[in-house]
Amino acid sequence: HHGFPEAYMQKLVSDAGVTDGVPTEMVLAGYAADGFAIYFRYGHTDASDSSSALKAIEHSWVLKSGTRSDGPGGTYDGTFRQDWEYQAGNGDTDQCGGRTGVTPQSNGQDVYHYFITTDYPFIPRCVFGTPNSSFRGRN
Repeated sequence: HHGFPEAYMQKLVSDAGVTDGVPTEMVLAGYAADGFAIYFRYGHTDASDSSSALKAIEHSWVLKSGTRSDGPGGTYDGTFRQDWEYQAGNGDTDQCGGRTGVTPQSNGQDVYHYFITTDYPFIPRCVFGTPNSSFRGRN
């Protein structure tokens, strides 16, 4: 699965400006196949209030407990995608790693956007919208 792009994210954060280790504004990392923006780790504490402080956003995925009933067997340890499960409300995001709220590019409007975080799944693993047709495989 995807890992955290540490060096790239640190460069984006330092370019945006930092106060007490937190960016002074949300940091745009790129765009997903469905056209929604992807931000690095930090979002507003009140998703709909651009004047609220920034905080580290957490995905809503948790490590399962117990042992795998099939496949490689063994204890759920985070090695495989199947070791994790989405728990609504456990974090700040939906199962695709996004939420609706204001962003620096949204002119005060609530819009859907994704987050890259420092914990699983790091980079969103599904899309909320419809991917652009250019992302479809050929043949």
